Amino acid sequence: MTDSIFKQLGLDTTDREGIDPAIDGDSIIIDPNAVPPLTLTDVLTNIQSALEQKADLNAPNGVVVDEQLPNLATSEQFDVNSQAAQLALNARRGDYAVRLDQNGIVYRLARDSANVFANWTIVYDPNQGSATPSGTTVDEQFTPGLNQLTFNLSQIPLNIIIVTVNGDVLSEDDQYTVVGQALTLQNLGYALDSTDFVRVVYTA
Repeated sequence: MTDSIFKQLGLDTTDREGIDPAIDGDSIIIDPNAVPPLTLTDVLTNIQSALEQKADLNAPNGVVVDEQLPNLATSEQFDVNSQAAQLALNARRGDYAVRLDQNGIVYRLARDSANVFANWTIVYDPNQGSATPSGTTVDEQFTPGLNQLTFNLSQIPLNIIIVTVNGDVLSEDDQYTVVGQALTLQNLGYALDSTDFVRVVYTA
């Protein structure tokens, strides 16, 4: 019984010399001849240490609290009015910065350290078209119907530059796919309706 309790707590009892695998009431029997002997305080400390490494559950729902969830690998879009503001962003690799002072040029952080301008690359320039050498840049915007996930683009895209829903950048394959002229969204975590806003920028 004792061994199963320790295993449920994530403890390995195989190297716990001096612990008798029996419980007498609320106490653990310690072999006084063990070297070194484990005291009840030692055992409780080990249990506490193991519990501190486990995720907390948010009663009564029984879910992990938000603070202990890992960061999701999603991109964010930031609207800024200057290069200084762009370099001051708390951005991660893959995030986008839209320069409002440059008529909406879109930069993507290609490498870590957002405070280094060379780490940002232009992926969309409405003044000159896409950073892609060839092709016409198409900027389409959609107001979805209730639960609508598929949108028909006016042209067959050669290269998708950016897909956003309400300004949030979606990741290719994970959150959208394109087959022919059909753009299909997925894994959004919520249903779309007429209050949402879908934008697609691509070259054709």
